[in-house]
This record gives sequence, structure tokens and C-alpha cells, in this order.
Amino acid sequence: MPLAMFERILDYPMLYDGVAGHLFGEAFLHPDLLEMTKLCHEKNIKFGFSTNTLGLDLEFLGKLIDAGLGWL
Repeated sequence: MPLAMFERILDYPMLYDGVAGHLFGEAFLHPDLLEMTKLCHEKNIKFGFSTNTLGLDLEFLGKLIDAGLGWL
């Protein structure tokens, strides 16, 4: 999902207070994952995803946590 589309979707009312980022495939492969995390955090929306952790990089995980990662 392109970042611009993701950002527009966040402006619509939601049934829950969270967004599941794993619905667009393996989350760690998405080039805008960090920015998506920040956008959700700025709007007080919990952002998280499930992952097989094959793309897990501890440095990047730290950046996600700093950006406001809600759950993993």
C-alpha cells in the first residue's frame, strides 16, 4: 500500500484504536514501515504487525519502537 493512501485511510473513523500492518504482506519488507508507524503514533492509533522475523534487524526494531510501535 502506498504511503499516501495509508495516510488518507487514517483520517477515516475506525472501529478499533489500532491498525494491523501485516495485512499488506511481510511488514519488514515495506519501504515505508517506519513512516507508517510514526503517522499512526501521531494520531494516537496503535500500529503493529505480525512477522516471521526473517527481516528482523534489532537496530530497525529500535527505530520502530522509538517511532511508537504499538504491538508486535
